[in-house]
Amino acid sequence: VIRFEDIKLLLGETSVVGNGGLDFSRPKMLLLADLKSPVLRAVDFKGLFQSSGKKELRDPSEPARPAGQYFSDKPIELDAIKKMDADIKITVDRFDGEKAGNAIDGIQGRMMLNAGRLVIDPLRFAVAEGVIGGDLVFDARKPDIDVKITLGARSINLDSLLGRTAKEIPVMDIKPNDVAKGILTGHLDIKMHGRSPMQLASTVKGPVQLAVEGGKIASTFIELAGLDITQTLGDWIGDHPLISLECGLVNLDADQGVYRTKSFILATGDSNIVGKGELNLPGNNVDFKLTTHPRDFSIGSVNTPILIKGKLNEIKVGLDPKPLIAKGAAAILLGAINPALALLPLVEPGLGKKGACDKYAGELKGVIASAEKDVTRKDLEEAKNVGR
Repeated sequence: VIRFEDIKLLLGETSVVGNGGLDFSRPKMLLLADLKSPVLRAVDFKGLFQSSGKKELRDPSEPARPAGQYFSDKPIELDAIKKMDADIKITVDRFDGEKAGNAIDGIQGRMMLNAGRLVIDPLRFAVAEGVIGGDLVFDARKPDIDVKITLGARSINLDSLLGRTAKEIPVMDIKPNDVAKGILTGHLDIKMHGRSPMQLASTVKGPVQLAVEGGKIASTFIELAGLDITQTLGDWIGDHPLISLECGLVNLDADQGVYRTKSFILATGDSNIVGKGELNLPGNNVDFKLTTHPRDFSIGSVNTPILIKGKLNEIKVGLDPKPLIAKGAAAILLGAINPALALLPLVEPGLGKKGACDKYAGELKGVIASAEKDVTRKDLEEAKNVGR
């Protein structure tokens, strides 16, 4: 056994300290390490992985992908994780990331690699005043790789999360932290198997669930999904106050790589946004529709669904004009018969005064219970020591 003590590594402003060792007494060499980084900056590692700027040529060993296919059919290289074993602990007190990584404050994890089976447990990220935690298993001992990922999210502050990760949203010049506020809870538990990224994507199975209670959401988005012709366009372009979000639930479940909505609801004091659609990983397609349903019987509400469609790397968000056109045509036709009848196509029955949260109370509690199993009180306490 060779031991390394008082390791100190510096790269830019990133520093890593700790102890390590190499154990040659086993059939495979075992790498041991217990490392701590007071600060780790993603920008310091850019130079290590930066491309030459030239257009990269496709690997000649990779099979040609069918038109429109997003994931590669090339088998994943496994030599590196089969050559040695490892037991590595790492704590990052402060993480300075970029883009989505900017939401991460600190990291804790333990990686154990044994005979081609990689387990990361625990895996904790201090994120936006809360914690995302769980475990990951990557088992390459068989010809097909088995992957299992379980993650929970607790006490994630939406205001902080959106403020750090999103650029200014072009719609109505709304700033990220004006989009939504509240505490986010989540649960993810997926399994997949295969030899290539495409095979793995085609076998994804399991839920992805997000819940928000007692939050707020920009009224502009409610209005965009259900334009009210009794308001002028200027009313909602110039003013987008945050309104109460009684509950929010996104519950997707995957089978054979296709995520379909089980439940999608954003319930406010006046309206419920209901979503439906699917995310098809092997088919490289996203297709969701969000529609607003006013709770009260109203005149002048023209539901214009928000469409989220496209390829995985070209997702577009827009309004579906068909309901507006259809209702307008019907109003003109009925107006020719009787002017009073022209209002009928613009009348919405609504969902009644009672909100949708009661209906989804069981699912909301289920998401919270799953998240509490994924991210325990100990995880919350441990995460307080990093990212602060």
